[in-house]
Amino acid sequence: MHILDLLHFKWLNYDFTGEPPGPCNMHTADAYEDKIYVFRGGDGRDYLNDLHELNTSTLHWRSVQDITGMRPPPRANHSSSIIKDNLYIFGGWDGSKRLNDLFVFSLTQFIWSQVQVVGESPAPRAGMELCNVNDQLYLFGGSGPHAFCFNDLYTFDPISSSWEHCNNFRDPELNPNPKARAGHSMTLVDCKLYIIGGSYGQDYLKDIYILDTDPCPDFTKPSPELVSQGPARDRLFKGLHAMLNNPEFSDVTFVVEGQHFYGHKVIISQLSEKLSAMFAGGSSSPTLSLPTQGFREAKQHEIVIDNISYPIFQQIMSYLYTGQFVLTDFVERQLKKHLQVNSQQLRAGDQRQGQHLLQN
Repeated sequence: MHILDLLHFKWLNYDFTGEPPGPCNMHTADAYEDKIYVFRGGDGRDYLNDLHELNTSTLHWRSVQDITGMRPPPRANHSSSIIKDNLYIFGGWDGSKRLNDLFVFSLTQFIWSQVQVVGESPAPRAGMELCNVNDQLYLFGGSGPHAFCFNDLYTFDPISSSWEHCNNFRDPELNPNPKARAGHSMTLVDCKLYIIGGSYGQDYLKDIYILDTDPCPDFTKPSPELVSQGPARDRLFKGLHAMLNNPEFSDVTFVVEGQHFYGHKVIISQLSEKLSAMFAGGSSSPTLSLPTQGFREAKQHEIVIDNISYPIFQQIMSYLYTGQFVLTDFVERQLKKHLQVNSQQLRAGDQRQGQHLLQN
């Protein structure tokens, strides 16, 4: 056994204790917590099915004895992977035939059991690769009868205990499947599976394929959560209503009669030309033809609004956000009061203008 220090790129030489596994090839090794589990393959004479554990903290080997004794039949050139605290063993070659059975070993209870697969399983094979991706097993390639190799991809869901043949690649012509192969490697980095090398008969490969296991979302099928919330337009109006005087995401605060009202420029500017011109800063309003460079409010996060009562301002904002205007008795009295004041101001202005004309 050899250990490579990836930090210093140096091979390390340690003494191990315990009982290491005997000679073997076409075996598998998987890491779980601080331990490595080796399921032996062939030793040149026999096909094996013993499981060994290496504690990487103490560098101690031990043979793992299961409680029930229902371990997989002997085999080599199988594949394995760990999901949570379960070690899975799939397929391989038992000296006379290729296998497609699936066994699981509980790393907490130390019990072997055969998985009762629902539906069809991948064809019997050896030399394939198995990898855990988001708590599902991904299986690719392998060799079948008469040296025939596969380039198919399967996934296994432990919850439903079923295999699924993944033949739904979006652009098979532009993005063809890897060549059929066995004896390759398959490594997960982030959400991408790297398939490297392998062989098909006498053809030894050196290519690299990358499978992105994080596909684009299917927008043709809305999620149940969105369906339960109703059409998109209803969700939009509901969201706008919820933002009324809501400090979340607010980027402007109006101060009216000493009270604060939280606003959102992106919403208000779409529905009020005057306020849009105020927020625009150095640009000009195409509809009002008013230069807005002088509006100091464009750079202010808190804007004082005079000559209006807070209840009326609140109703104006409610109309902008929801399209509704609730005319309560109090608001109606306030509106009449403002109209009377404005009417008096207009009459006074007209009188001053008339006197000015008579004098001239």
